[in-house]
Amino acid sequence: MQERKMTNSMLFLVDLAGSERLKKSKVQEVVHIEETKKINYSLLVLGKCIQSLIDKKCNYISYRDSKLTRLLQDSLGGNARTSMIITISPSKVNLDESISSLMFGQRAMKVTNKPFVNVIVDYQALSIKLQDKNDILNDELTKYKLKVDKLMEENKQLKVIY
Repeated sequence: MQERKMTNSMLFLVDLAGSERLKKSKVQEVVHIEETKKINYSLLVLGKCIQSLIDKKCNYISYRDSKLTRLLQDSLGGNARTSMIITISPSKVNLDESISSLMFGQRAMKVTNKPFVNVIVDYQALSIKLQDKNDILNDELTKYKLKVDKLMEENKQLKVIY
């Protein structure tokens, strides 16, 4: 019986969209201002997390400081294949943001992951397989016991003759 296995994988597509500048976006409403602050905070924590992963001396990586870093934990130095696409603007108005995005991408490229295939064993199938093997071994043991008993019987008969 062949062992049944299942591979498990996840796909995350995340659009980081860059930092949100209040002056540039001209946001006025309090709800949008708070949302912008949270986006900037998540990007700040992501940058710190990436910097911690690059720094060999750092012992602690702050994955829990943001929902974004918590979500991307496997992609950031974990068990995942990670690809990043950085889009920049050719406009001079966005030069600072384009340079910042490229520097972020350069830092992120230094993070190394160790991906491996997640295989989940079907324990019920494994149990059946082991039970079959156990039955075969028990049958062999019974055969050997019968042979030993037969040899013992022959040995008794030989003693009686001599």
